[in-house]
Amino acid sequence: MEGLSNPLIAELIATEECYINTLNKVVSGYMVEYFNEISKIPVPEDLKKYDADSIFGNITEIHDWHKNYFLEALKDNSDSFPGLSKVFIQNKSQFDMYQKYISNIPISNYLIEKYINYFDQIQKMLKQKNSIKDFIRAPAQRICRFKMLLNEIVKQLTNKNLVEDANCIKEALTMIENCFYELDKIPCFTDLTKFDGILLAQGKLLHCGSLMCTYNGKLRQLYVFIFRRLILFTKRKQHKYSSIYKSYLQIPINMLELKELNNSTFSLQVTDPNKPKYSIICESNAEDLYTKWIQIIKQQIE
Repeated sequence: MEGLSNPLIAELIATEECYINTLNKVVSGYMVEYFNEISKIPVPEDLKKYDADSIFGNITEIHDWHKNYFLEALKDNSDSFPGLSKVFIQNKSQFDMYQKYISNIPISNYLIEKYINYFDQIQKMLKQKNSIKDFIRAPAQRICRFKMLLNEIVKQLTNKNLVEDANCIKEALTMIENCFYELDKIPCFTDLTKFDGILLAQGKLLHCGSLMCTYNGKLRQLYVFIFRRLILFTKRKQHKYSSIYKSYLQIPINMLELKELNNSTFSLQVTDPNKPKYSIICESNAEDLYTKWIQIIKQQIE
């Protein structure tokens, strides 16, 4: 076994250590200062209206898991390609925390940009070369780096005719590629048009996906987003490198009634006292996805 003598495995572990250090600059730097009640750099009053999760997302959760578990697991299995692969595959569910983080990025970017003078002051106090914007982007970049490094390891093993080892790493690569694909589906909301209102005021994005929807007697496939305060139905057009979302229907959570129907179908009825009642029937293409839609909508209504 090649272990750390393999430059690609050495790079995997070295970049993991660098990544943890980058996250730590936020967790032990900006966040500590943000929560410091006697700080010489007071938090702007308007910024206090938002919780810390809106600004920093779940970056502490990501940092702690990589530092306390994932890095050590990579090191412990650095001399075994099957072992290295298992580290990724057995922790598939842990990578779900990245979906939560990426979903929050539009709100995080908005708040950091709006109060950049505050964060710049902290940067100067911490004597850091890079800005908080660079650190906030790190989690999204890390998944891409995993994908690239695992792909290079597969190529290297294949060229050396180490078929069994190559197949093991391919399994880890497939898992990371699926994770990358799921993250890539979370839209950049600068590509949303015809939306009536302030999207950032609708709270965190909790879930999104395609549903077959019947509204005004017409059946069509819509891409639906559930925020804390709003369900947004959109028409999605796929371009070569991105998707464009056009707002089709908006339903405030506090004016919503949910009815579960048959065959993975549910009805959303709007109860706005200032408008006639109307409903939209939604159908999921799988039972497990249907259950997730119902669960999230019920939680928000309650």
